[in-house]
Amino acid sequence: MIRKDISELMRLNMEAIEQKSKLATATSEKAIVVISVVGTLCFIIAFVLLINLPSSIANY
Repeated sequence: MIRKDISELMRLNMEAIEQKSKLATATSEKAIVVISVVGTLCFIIAFVLLINLPSSIANY
């Protein structure tokens, strides 16, 4: 009886762990996409400033 209960508890625990793992994987994939987009935008802004800012300062 006790072994059966422990076995059931372990099974439920493993199912919960698997579900949480799938959720964590999906969340991390979304985070990677968002971080990549933000990094690309920052790089583009930095590149535009690198090209345009020195000439703006020199002409001032």
